[in-house]
Amino acid sequence: MLRTSSLSAAILAMGILIAPATSRADATQAEATAMRTSINGFILQFAGLPAIADMLTPVVTPEGDHLRLAFAWEAIGPIVDYSLSAGAITANARSLGGGRWAIDDLRFPNKLVAGGDKGGYGVTITLGEQSGNLIFDPALATSSTLDMKLRGLSVISLAPQGASTQRRETVEIHAVWQPRGDGRIDMRTDMIETGYAIGIPTQGGTPINVMVDRLTSKTELKNIALIELGALIQDALALGRKPETIGMMVAGMTKPSKDMLAMARRGLGVLAGLMDGIDAESTATGIHIQAGNMDFGVKKLAVALHTGAADGALQANMPISVEGLDLGELVKGPLKEVLPQRISLTPTVGGIDKGGLFAMLRQAVDGKLADPAAWQAAVEKLLISNPVTFTIDDLVADFGLAKLEGAGEIEVASATEVTGRAELRATGLDALIRRANVTPELKMVAPILIFLKGIGEPDGREMVWRVAFSDGKLSVNDTQLSDILPGK
Repeated sequence: MLRTSSLSAAILAMGILIAPATSRADATQAEATAMRTSINGFILQFAGLPAIADMLTPVVTPEGDHLRLAFAWEAIGPIVDYSLSAGAITANARSLGGGRWAIDDLRFPNKLVAGGDKGGYGVTITLGEQSGNLIFDPALATSSTLDMKLRGLSVISLAPQGASTQRRETVEIHAVWQPRGDGRIDMRTDMIETGYAIGIPTQGGTPINVMVDRLTSKTELKNIALIELGALIQDALALGRKPETIGMMVAGMTKPSKDMLAMARRGLGVLAGLMDGIDAESTATGIHIQAGNMDFGVKKLAVALHTGAADGALQANMPISVEGLDLGELVKGPLKEVLPQRISLTPTVGGIDKGGLFAMLRQAVDGKLADPAAWQAAVEKLLISNPVTFTIDDLVADFGLAKLEGAGEIEVASATEVTGRAELRATGLDALIRRANVTPELKMVAPILIFLKGIGEPDGREMVWRVAFSDGKLSVNDTQLSDILPGK
């Protein structure tokens, strides 16, 4: 929970910095104290306990015309129950007035080693060149920004089953926190990574290696309730200090405690805010995968997620696109010629009543949906007022010889009321049938292609299938499939 007194102390401490000097003089101890107090108040919102906030607050000292920040990684060892060996995070800071700070020359230690006391787990992070700067408003009254460039980033994670590795040649990050008022913010992050490589251990001893030439991502999270998020983090930290309670609950020896139920309710509050707006896009180019004797790749993979809650109805869609699939030696000879060159589609789910959904989830947390019958009744009540729709738009499957395009929708009004419709269009079907007839590896597919042509409807160069589902019956181009299927 946000502590009013903590924020008040932080704001009072920043008061001496409201008016920037017309010419920059040497930084003072008063400025250093004010900055440390404001950062401590910011961290306290999330940590909850002053002792933990103090551990996470950097040392701030005046150094010429600026302030010097230093944070020793070893300080958080007791919090995460790991032994840490590393240098300090350091930066320079100058007041921009109004409680805002310009922080530059942000530098992380070139090597961090962390290890647990048991279980054989650990991590080693190494870093080459780096540069970073940010504009930071601890009171979140104005926007805060971060710009960082890293080179030669390596992460080696140790576990009993072996070591996994992650390497990146370069990383560029631009992030913005934009206040919305009432303790809520929008977060936007743009990231570009090059030379991305992952090594995953396997039981057989031969690792799976994934290499990506370039990975770009854009993420915007809207309407994040920092107060609720801070309370949720505090709950998690408190429970983390009682592992025996969690273990007993998982083993079924005890019911969830009041603290755990409170954490679940706060988690629902944070999730409800997030569902008002998530926009995330990620594109990977030059993907190469090695797994034992298998070697394959993808020229381009793009995935996105967009959520919203216009008029109180939740909607989420996930555009997906794959281009240049190369299965290497897994597919040989003529089969390579009919591999899909591009597949793309946009699945969407919508129409879910946000208020009704989260009311149902809160009932579940409170133990009011303890049996399957109660769950079924709650779901049916939710669907009666707002039928859920599942759609697929922008479907494209390009096989070179043939191309399939289409879209469709399914509406679920109850467990027994399901309707759907779709339209699919294909070009090059005849060419694909001819190829299947003369290619031994494809002859098993030929009868299926001929059947699809038989139930299709010609429309110029295209073959069209108009699909409908209602009252438990499936039809294509107004022909009931039950009338033509064998044994019917």
